[in-house]
Amino acid sequence: MMLGKFLWYLLLDTVVMITGLILAPIISLFVDRKGNLPGWLYWFQTPDSNMWGDPGDAGFYEDHVDDSCWWTATLWQWRNTTQGFSTFVLGLDETGLTIIEIPSGRGYWKSAVKDDKQVGFEWKIDLKYPFIEKRFVIRMGWKFGWDERFPAQFAGISIRPWQSM
Repeated sequence: MMLGKFLWYLLLDTVVMITGLILAPIISLFVDRKGNLPGWLYWFQTPDSNMWGDPGDAGFYEDHVDDSCWWTATLWQWRNTTQGFSTFVLGLDETGLTIIEIPSGRGYWKSAVKDDKQVGFEWKIDLKYPFIEKRFVIRMGWKFGWDERFPAQFAGISIRPWQSM
């Protein structure tokens, strides 16, 4: 049952993500002076940042602080596509969940249980390459505990073969 839910969510997330990538230049026209989208476009808003990024966003802000607001918002959406959808539509409310974590070398498995039923999972592996300052990261499922203000974001399948340290 859990695998079916995950695969269905993965399909939905992929369709909405592709739509967001295509529409990003148009959606960016609606960003206000504070860098936010109107409420009716919340699927495309990044919940924990504005649409220009902020100084803590892994170099994005620094690289684009002098760009036009429209272009920066477009690039931001291409970097963080449809996070509002992944968080508020496909996300899991962590209230009342029991998170069981099983560490595994350089990663972990987390199972989210409610009323003796598994309702979500998170699997992550993080391997450092020898001799270079890069790592290989795979994450599947939901991001539990990423921000206490929001539901656990659906991460789908994320593979980052050259993640910075």
